[in-house]
Amino acid sequence: MASINKIDIPKLKGTENYIIWSIRTKALLVKEDLANPLEDYSISAKNSKALAIIKLLYEDNPLLYVRDETSTKRA
Repeated sequence: MASINKIDIPKLKGTENYIIWSIRTKALLVKEDLANPLEDYSISAKNSKALAIIKLLYEDNPLLYVRDETSTKRA
C-alpha cells in the first residue's frame, strides 16, 4: 500500500510530460492548502511556498526559464 505522506511526482521535463505533471502538481498544492496562489498574483507566504514546490518539481532546463518568476500562475 502506498503511503499518503510519500508523494512521488516526476519533475517537469518540458512538453513531453507537462499535462500529467501539472495535474499532479496542482493536486499537491491543493493537498498542502497552497492552491489559491495559482489564481492570485499577490506575493504572499502561500505564494512563495507554492512557487518553491513548483520549482522543485522542474528538471534543470525548464527551471532556467522560471528561475526569476514570482508568480505561481506564470511558473
